[in-house]
Amino acid sequence: MSNAVSFSLEDKVAIITGGSETIGRGIALEYARSGAKVVVAARTQSKLDDVRAEIESEGGTCLTIPTNIRDSEQLEAMIDQTIEHFGRLDILVNNAGGAVGDDFKRAPLLELTDQDIMGCFDLNVKSLIRASAIAVPKMQAQGGGTIINMGSMGGVGRGWGGWGPAHMTVYNMTKDAVIHLTKAMATQWAPLIRVNCINPGFIDSPVIRAGRSEETLDAIRMTIGVERYGTPQDVANAAVYLASDAATWVNGTALDIYGGAKWG
Repeated sequence: MSNAVSFSLEDKVAIITGGSETIGRGIALEYARSGAKVVVAARTQSKLDDVRAEIESEGGTCLTIPTNIRDSEQLEAMIDQTIEHFGRLDILVNNAGGAVGDDFKRAPLLELTDQDIMGCFDLNVKSLIRASAIAVPKMQAQGGGTIINMGSMGGVGRGWGGWGPAHMTVYNMTKDAVIHLTKAMATQWAPLIRVNCINPGFIDSPVIRAGRSEETLDAIRMTIGVERYGTPQDVANAAVYLASDAATWVNGTALDIYGGAKWG
């Protein structure tokens, strides 16, 4: 008798919000390679077309749904279309999020407007609650499912100078809220629904590289224990594990993936 566990996602149906770029794209691709039928949701159709073409070129199955996650009606339509097309929903990856606008990223804490603050909470927290609340009854009716939320090492005080920089304070607060929400959801929706969170660190991406010299990028890299930036594949590997049968006893966990950052 074999004790081997399965990391396969064969025949599971997964939605990945923000699935057209960087981490979300990496998760969508790896889910498809692991056998899942993938639904990629994002705002820009051309980017959705690109990721669908890549998935289908590798023999995977992909549905794309243009979605603004800050719109509850669009979130509901996204989930309804998924179930109408594939008959079920097994995995929801709440990946979409970020800071709101270039002005927000630069503004000191005392200069933030109500719109700056609430815009970040709407994007990173409210939309996650709404998407999950819409999906959970559907998952419960079919017998179960799993939700993976995307936090950040900023939410646990590591990266971007820990809790310090004024321009990242609200973003870090929202990611801390995501970690708290994950644990609350996991408690309230067990045993049928498992909910976990991934906290990525510095992922090599246009966002990290924008406006930084190679000298600065090297200095940041050397603050990472393994002395390299993460990749979307690093996060995708963890997302496959958390969604698979190998993780059936993993619930309410915030999984840190930041290479052993030495500061923060």
